[in-house]
Amino acid sequence: MKRAILLAAILSLGASALQAQAVPDSSQAAGVRMGYRRPVQLRMDPFRHVLIPKWGFVISGGIVAANNGVSINDARALEAVDDVQPSHILNTANLLREGSGVEIDAQGQGGLYLGGPIGSKFAIGLTGQARAYGFALVPQEVVELLQDGNANRADFSAAGARGLTLVTAEAGAHAAIRLGPLGGEDGMHATIGFGGRLIWPQWYANATADASSQVMLSGTTAEADVGVNVLRTEDASVGTSAGSGFAADFLLRGEWPTSGLAFEVMVANVGEVTINGLLQESWSLNVASSQLLEALDSLDATDFTDVATDQNDTVKLPRIVRFTGSSWGNRILQIDLSATLAVHDEFDTPTIVNLGTTWRFLPWLPLHAGIEMNGRQGLGFTAGIGIEAANVLFRVYGGSLGGWLYDANGAAARVELGVFF
Repeated sequence: MKRAILLAAILSLGASALQAQAVPDSSQAAGVRMGYRRPVQLRMDPFRHVLIPKWGFVISGGIVAANNGVSINDARALEAVDDVQPSHILNTANLLREGSGVEIDAQGQGGLYLGGPIGSKFAIGLTGQARAYGFALVPQEVVELLQDGNANRADFSAAGARGLTLVTAEAGAHAAIRLGPLGGEDGMHATIGFGGRLIWPQWYANATADASSQVMLSGTTAEADVGVNVLRTEDASVGTSAGSGFAADFLLRGEWPTSGLAFEVMVANVGEVTINGLLQESWSLNVASSQLLEALDSLDATDFTDVATDQNDTVKLPRIVRFTGSSWGNRILQIDLSATLAVHDEFDTPTIVNLGTTWRFLPWLPLHAGIEMNGRQGLGFTAGIGIEAANVLFRVYGGSLGGWLYDANGAAARVELGVFF
């Protein structure tokens, strides 16, 4: 709650600093349709296209992948090594910041949208798409072992290690109701959005380390007692695994076109997926050795053991709570400030704050530049270009997360191509 209050305060201060003023009817800003005012998000946005004021098709896809320590240059250097030795892995672990485990998260989406307005106050959109989620965590104690050895302690717990992957197919419908202007000719234009998506799981894997898993070091001997439980889709049923789910999405947006201001709250991806027909496996590593290579050979020789079949699991989707404020009181420039709150559940995502600028030297040619701040990767940069013509929509957006270009800890990209009637 304190974090939510803090982010709300940041947005309020940002909106106050924008100092929006009346937008002249002859300005570039006044020529941009309200449906294009919403800033392009590199991450999930189920209302991405439903507010576009034309009927048509849009093909859209995007991906975001990041970790909290190793840059793209670091990964490329490790990939270039012909024979990766344990020392290389140890050196990579030393690149992680002190007091931090390894956290990796990724999301990808691609699909087709069809929709448009019905009259001046209502719009509807239908979507069919595939979506993928992934998250992995290596506990802090394991990283400390790789970084510092056993100078200060003899045993290290691996109990918090886990990984989760979910791939789904989805079909959804979203609608938007426009109200206003409220309170006079220059009053607020309100938009209420709502919708849902039926979800069918295609691939699923969930691995967790046993609570008793640990690594012990004594003298010149390393001992490992690690157990991992896995629930996964069986190979034979990839793409046909039984299960289903539902997610709900909501949007509330207020715009003051003549003042050049907009505020929005979106709550999305609220739901869960049940996956049936899973294979349950167990894996254990019990080794005591004075040679690291011998321990790694034991790891390679250890097989998974089938425990049970036809198991079920239910996964909560990574819900989204996002606040956005926008101002286009300038003839050309639009400024957007958004905050997406953290999720701590099956999937774990950090708090993300985006500050973006959109420059329209021509009303139909938006140029984007911005920065992204989050609690895992740090400071990142975004950029993009679009064409928002009468019958064509084309956007290419990208970003480096936690650094600039190859020094980044992650990357994001989105491409959209639409044709309107």
